[in-house]
Amino acid sequence: MRSNCAEISVIICAYTLNRWSDLLAAVQSVRAQTLAPLQFIVVIDYNDDLLAQAREAFPELTVVPNGGPKGLSGARNTGVALASAEIVAFLDDDAVADATWLEELAKGYSVDNVLGVGWQAGLEKALLQGHAAETVSGSGTPRAGSVSLTGSGRNVDSSPGASMFVRVADGCDRACAFCTIPAIRGPYRSRPSSEVVDEIRRLSGGRQLEVILLAQDLSSYGIDLADRSRLPSLIDEVCSLDEVRWLRLLYLQPEGVDRALLDAIERNPKVCRYFDIPFQHASESVLDRMGRPGDARSHAAIVESIRSRFPEAAVRTTVMVGYPGETEEEFAELERFVEDLRFDWMGAFRYSSEENTPAAGLGREVPDEVAAERYGRILDIQDFIEAERGAFFAGRELEVVVDGVSEEEGYDLVGRSYREAPVVDGVIYLRAPGVTLSAGEFVRAVVTAQEGLDLVGEVRGTGERGASRD
Repeated sequence: MRSNCAEISVIICAYTLNRWSDLLAAVQSVRAQTLAPLQFIVVIDYNDDLLAQAREAFPELTVVPNGGPKGLSGARNTGVALASAEIVAFLDDDAVADATWLEELAKGYSVDNVLGVGWQAGLEKALLQGHAAETVSGSGTPRAGSVSLTGSGRNVDSSPGASMFVRVADGCDRACAFCTIPAIRGPYRSRPSSEVVDEIRRLSGGRQLEVILLAQDLSSYGIDLADRSRLPSLIDEVCSLDEVRWLRLLYLQPEGVDRALLDAIERNPKVCRYFDIPFQHASESVLDRMGRPGDARSHAAIVESIRSRFPEAAVRTTVMVGYPGETEEEFAELERFVEDLRFDWMGAFRYSSEENTPAAGLGREVPDEVAAERYGRILDIQDFIEAERGAFFAGRELEVVVDGVSEEEGYDLVGRSYREAPVVDGVIYLRAPGVTLSAGEFVRAVVTAQEGLDLVGEVRGTGERGASRD
């Protein structure tokens, strides 16, 4: 049982990082052995798409972009007091030590440990040093796939800023040929809805928040407890709580976006009209090799069913390029799909072979230079679409949750509307002259311009519902 002492922030600065399973095992073991509640923040030099993948696979960790070795702006945006945090910097097995990066990091912050090649062997020991040293005996390293879902022991919410991430299920029963999540996380296991509701109530701190229900396959929630998804009923229960201002759903698999789910979203206005659906590809032959159902036509029908019910819905997807055997014709089908569907947001990544997965034995590898060229092409298409979709909101008034103070010159605050999920999507830079606001408050803002793919807004009013209550 954990004590009620103050939460400790442990920041892990990774120059590169591939062995997420090793990192997670060390974190789980340390959490099992320490009395103090720990917030683990992983700062990595990855792009937005890899950040999204890491957050989806390992929501126990707060994963943020580096923002440069001098700044650690990603960690600063979580509200952590960096001066008192334990910082563990380490490098991936395949990385070459960048002395400049480490020197710049050490100039601004106290770095307790530096782990290089072979960091896995020393990470747990390093994490247990210093302020995390008060431990309990008899704890061992959890096995892969043995992650506990019990929420009764969670007395501290370590989610960043104005958002509360609540894991409602773990594991995965899907058989995607490229994915290691089932091996790492184990079979699909849902938490009881009563436990989810109790956790939100206990950790809200008397405020109304953006609550994010999280699972690798959220649309299958409860299917291990009944013969069908119980996500619609969970949505009803969570939306009945006064503590919930917004409810965001991450992540929905395509076949789980059905009429029952859309009905639940429609009858609950607290649910953000935001749909993150990882289609992965549009070519039926590629999807078949991936072990995933569907094709361009069935995927398009899902998006149409959403937009016909919710015309202003934000739809995000993730696609993979360079999958083994992907031909130019199959990739062209993906290009047409992205051009036609005009997603509000899209993450793309190049296929990377994972040991002990069916995809690793497919052969017919796409050359790296070809995969890189396709990756650039698909992002060029999407960047144009995202800019165009953002322009649609010029002059519109949106409810925005304040995430914190803006680090961009010329703006006071930074926040998000229903159409931007934390970290992976764009933001809204806010000008709020003469107005004092804190992270977690909800305001009304009029969109006045664009800043790249982000929006710019002017605060026109504040809402009492986001403030602390007695």
